[in-house]
Amino acid sequence: MADFELLMRRHNQTLFRTARAILRHDGEAEDVVQESYLRAYTQLEQLQDDCNFGAWTSRIVVNLALSRRRTGERRGESTLVGADNVVALPSRRKDPEEQAVVSELRELLEAAIDELPDGTREVLVLRDVEGLSTNEVADRLGIGESAAKVRLHRGRQAMRTHLEREMGGAIHEVFAFAGDRCDRIVRGVLARLETGGS
Repeated sequence: MADFELLMRRHNQTLFRTARAILRHDGEAEDVVQESYLRAYTQLEQLQDDCNFGAWTSRIVVNLALSRRRTGERRGESTLVGADNVVALPSRRKDPEEQAVVSELRELLEAAIDELPDGTREVLVLRDVEGLSTNEVADRLGIGESAAKVRLHRGRQAMRTHLEREMGGAIHEVFAFAGDRCDRIVRGVLARLETGGS
């Protein structure tokens, strides 16, 4: 039992994020992860030696979450994303102003992710949030690698569009290359050119 607990602790975050990307609801995602662990535990003998526990349980999570989403859609339920669904990520910063900025940014990103279409959202979360390779994402979601790449590209484009809409022109000012920085570099280049490029 202690070994299984270690496995759960090791894979909890990835499995929760996978379920959350599909269902867009924290409570539902937690339920799916718990149910997945229960199924995995009762079927451990099916896990082959060369199979990765994380990939195996991810497939269980994906299947359960998709099933739950389909069931909800048939019943006409909609997943509402509210304040109770924000994943509380700990901040390493102690300054309250910095914590507020991080919290606002996280909420903005979560809202943008939640707006992505089904299929695209899961790929983006597993690839960009969890850091899985494209091949691992495709394997866990049961899709081809080229489909994963296309969905990832579309997801990133949609995220950019959402952030531009929400932030207005501010997104184009990130790492702005104007003002003093621009002037300083131009002056430096001109000065080196005047001295023969040395």
